[in-house]
Amino acid sequence: MTTHLSVGYGTTRRRRLVLLSIYGAMLLPAGCCLGALLSLITTNLFVRSQAENPAWSVACGLLVALPLGAFPVLMMVRITRLAAWLEGTRLTVRQFRTRSVDLRTARSVRLDTILERGPANSAVRSPVMTVVGPEGSVKLMLRGRDGALLPAPEMIALADALSTTACPGAHESATWLRTMATDPRTILM
Repeated sequence: MTTHLSVGYGTTRRRRLVLLSIYGAMLLPAGCCLGALLSLITTNLFVRSQAENPAWSVACGLLVALPLGAFPVLMMVRITRLAAWLEGTRLTVRQFRTRSVDLRTARSVRLDTILERGPANSAVRSPVMTVVGPEGSVKLMLRGRDGALLPAPEMIALADALSTTACPGAHESATWLRTMATDPRTILM
């Protein structure tokens, strides 16, 4: 049985296209303008007269503008691909790469909170679950991009999957997940 976790901005194609369009309309021109500005500064610093060597000016402009223009594209790809799901006891988190770990064979589980910027630049505590297994490490944010914690059924499903392992931290993490499912204020403890 697959449980899709409420991580990311949703899975519908329409919603992802809307977000991609909004971010693209904002970030891509900003990155390209900043790249063009930096290329002008760079060419003026390294070339005394642009008329002497126009190829150098174009090369400097491309070297500076391409990475700055690519950054917003990479950001959009990460945001639109972000997802997580639980298939039985296998936890999978997809960002740029897809990482999976079987919770039954996990070596350690840790549940921490980190401070993130929330609405109106306020500090928000976000729980993060880190699972280390033979396949590698998987980090799962338990707060969605919209700022809400995972729904209670999803936290309980994660806790049930964690109860199949005896690795260090699994029992404590499962207990904390169940407690957060019933009372979300426990992340403040």
